[in-house]
Amino acid sequence: MDGYRAFRPEHMCYALAASNATPGGATFISAMGGGDQTLLMDGATLTGRAFLGFGMTSDAAVANAAVPVPGGNFTAALPLAAGTVQTFTFTGQGFFVAARTAGGAGTIYLALGDGV
Repeated sequence: MDGYRAFRPEHMCYALAASNATPGGATFISAMGGGDQTLLMDGATLTGRAFLGFGMTSDAAVANAAVPVPGGNFTAALPLAAGTVQTFTFTGQGFFVAARTAGGAGTIYLALGDGV
């Protein structure tokens, strides 16, 4: 596993509320002074799956935070299973994020840093 290292937080940690309603707005995540990766943790209180919408504007993030349905809409949402931790790489110096769940409510945590 040369070249891989454990995730190392470099910046702030954000808590994002999620419910099965359309998000009322988005949170701006500043990557200034942070790392290249974002660690996402779907809080244990969440039931079902969460879908994160990302975008360069708040409106884009809210629009992308949609729950896809079979044979129906396609979304740009990033799915997170309940109780999981995943690391992603996002480019740019910041982005907006909004969340929606397939059912229930909970909290999603985002931390910027480096590593996997």
